[in-house]
Amino acid sequence: MKYYQMPFYLSLPPGEQVTSRGFVLNDEPNIPVGSYSFEEWYCPNPACDCRSVLLYVFARDQHDYIAQIRVPLGADRLPPFLEPNISQVPYAQAVLKLLTENINTDPEYLQRLCDHYKHVKTVAADPTHPAFPTITHWAKTGKSLPKTVPKHRRKKR
Repeated sequence: MKYYQMPFYLSLPPGEQVTSRGFVLNDEPNIPVGSYSFEEWYCPNPACDCRSVLLYVFARDQHDYIAQIRVPLGADRLPPFLEPNISQVPYAQAVLKLLTENINTDPEYLQRLCDHYKHVKTVAADPTHPAFPTITHWAKTGKSLPKTVPKHRRKKR
């Protein structure tokens, strides 16, 4: 079985929605004005103890992902970092700095990421959970056809 990072919303029962962290930036140095959200991706392997979340930074005005930031969730509290060997926009470092400051000043947000990590691992290990088939399919194929898609990922008509 292969294991891929998967979006957090796939671990939720059908009909349950997730709210992602976002920022509307108007005067942040070195970051273009706009609205940004952080989509959480986790490892669905219940046997893996990686203790991290991969945040895909989505620029709503550009309708594109602009950065990938890894946030370690272990007790050693290592700082977040840009995912290596991934093409990042020139201002990704400034987005990383903003996110790091936000995590350092908002312990509830960091706790929510830790809770979501535990949730994904629990669901991935529980064949009776309604989201288990979705996670299992994702783990085998790296893709899914979820019935609900986050609003920022829907195409406008």
